[in-house]
Amino acid sequence: MKIQYCMFESREYSEEAGEYQAFGICAMRDGSCAARIADISLDRDFVLQLAQRCTQSELALDHLLDVVEDALEVW
Repeated sequence: MKIQYCMFESREYSEEAGEYQAFGICAMRDGSCAARIADISLDRDFVLQLAQRCTQSELALDHLLDVVEDALEVW
């Protein structure tokens, strides 16, 4: 089944920053969330474009974490 990667927004908290808005990616398969990575970045456009690229390239679910980590290294 094809996976649709979607950006989502969440409220996070850290001792240093307090409460903040962050963005993550959810992998949707058959209408339900198969995997989710929260708090990837504060940059909405970065996460949205990453999710779109994952969908367009038909990224396998087991590679999602590696792709996110690689994208953060070059960003």
